[in-house]
Amino acid sequence: MSLKRARQKRDDARRQLSNGVDPTLKRRAEADSAINTFKAVTDEWLLTKKHALTAATRVRDRRQIYKWVIPYLGSKPIAAIEAPDLLAVLKKIEAKQGRDRDRNLLNTYASVQEIERLRDQRMTLVSDQIKVASQFLDLSRGKLKKLRDSSMHYKPYSADPKAPAMPDQIAEDLVRMGNDMRTQEQNLREKRSEETTMNKQFESDIARFKELKGIH
Repeated sequence: MSLKRARQKRDDARRQLSNGVDPTLKRRAEADSAINTFKAVTDEWLLTKKHALTAATRVRDRRQIYKWVIPYLGSKPIAAIEAPDLLAVLKKIEAKQGRDRDRNLLNTYASVQEIERLRDQRMTLVSDQIKVASQFLDLSRGKLKKLRDSSMHYKPYSADPKAPAMPDQIAEDLVRMGNDMRTQEQNLREKRSEETTMNKQFESDIARFKELKGIH
């Protein structure tokens, strides 16, 4: 460093001190800001998840973050990111996703009828799955009722003080059947939710396709 440059740095430090700024702390804060950028913290976070996430999940998460967020916030210090910054990124993401959606609609379908045919095929498939799950639940409820009726002849459910202890097989069947029914009920709820979401998505796609094609 030249003598002139050294004197400039000395004078800068003195001015900062006179203004109540500690030059050492200021340099440290600037160094921390350079290290703790959104991109640097993201990369560190992904490394900490190396053993908690599968390789496929890590690759997917990294790809999504680098695609949607890093281009806008990657070089910004974490401490400097505020709500308006995040809102701006979300708006950019929504705009890009909208453009991608429009392009996919126009590249995938030639007419409204094509979208409707695909909608009907997929909705029929999900509807059939819901019917099968409902029928399975009905059968399971019947079996569970019989098991519970049978269990009433044994302790601890029987009112007869001389009733025998419940056989292990009946107890195991009760637990297994109850668990199976809870699983199937959850599957049924998910399928019904999928049916509703799918129908809304297709209706939205049809409406947007008509807008893009100028169909009234």
